[in-house]
Amino acid sequence: YDPCHEYKCFLLPGQRENPTTKSTNWISIRNKKFQKPDDVEEVVLFDPDTLEILEGLSSNIFAEIHGKIYRAVG
Repeated sequence: YDPCHEYKCFLLPGQRENPTTKSTNWISIRNKKFQKPDDVEEVVLFDPDTLEILEGLSSNIFAEIHGKIYRAVG
């Protein structure tokens, strides 16, 4: 992780069936259901109704905006 590096993310609408549990079958499901372009470092899932950021496919998501830390919902 380099805080000075810009990381390219790809936003996709969607979420896991059971977002409170990370299971090994999620790995195969996400690889089939959500494809990321080669030049993208992370896919971020969001709720298309509320526009809330839900999670990253392979990492935890947070953002610093005007000195305040925001994390994914859930």
